[in-house]
Amino acid sequence: MIGCLALYDFDVTQFKIKEWVAYGEEWMAKNGYPPNTIGFSPQTKYVLFNNGKQRLEKEGYERETISFNGGGEPKTSYNWMLMAYFSIDHRTTYLCFDEDTIPFSYGVLEQLLVDLCQLCSPKYGIGFMRDEKHGPDAYAIGFSQGLKLAYENPEHGKERERISKWLDVYRGKEGYQTGDLRDIYPFNVLSQAHLNRLINGHRFQDWVQASTERGQLKQISETVSTWWVEPENIPYVREVLAPSGMILCL
Repeated sequence: MIGCLALYDFDVTQFKIKEWVAYGEEWMAKNGYPPNTIGFSPQTKYVLFNNGKQRLEKEGYERETISFNGGGEPKTSYNWMLMAYFSIDHRTTYLCFDEDTIPFSYGVLEQLLVDLCQLCSPKYGIGFMRDEKHGPDAYAIGFSQGLKLAYENPEHGKERERISKWLDVYRGKEGYQTGDLRDIYPFNVLSQAHLNRLINGHRFQDWVQASTERGQLKQISETVSTWWVEPENIPYVREVLAPSGMILCL
């Protein structure tokens, strides 16, 4: 399984790309897999990390999309153990990690969030685990991978629709607003707009804090809070919140 922290809804013009590359490189090396390949727009082919980094430095890190990997087996379907991604077009940055390399836990995700908040100011984010064959990195953006078509597998078809809906509403001019949720995840990054949403006449923050089944909120900074929901409670929380319209991808 692959763990992932994806951050959304930030001002891409204020994103510290050079510092983010340096952070990702240090993060991968610290966890035993220094980055070995890197890719950036407009080309799609990955090159050796050091060569690609030199090109970025010469060009002032002016690229629409940057993605680099550490570990894994080149020329296989699973060619990384750690991945870092940033895209201006998708207004998304994420870090993915193999659970055998880094455990998926609140503490790990919180520290990654604190670190990344030094480089951007997200108003939303999610932390989740997903099977490698179902493309956790693609899922973070809003693409499906490894799922059958609806006529072959109806459940896969429904999931494909939910995944692509995020891409449509988040990148579209209408649909997503700060304070919306893509879905309910174990780790959720929230803004004040989320905390102030009304759920059955109550502020979301008060609603969560009224029952431990609804998860635990923690303020990380003046603008960012985390919301941890135990996996076994996610179906209940999703069902209760669904009528509010807060969740976009049901």
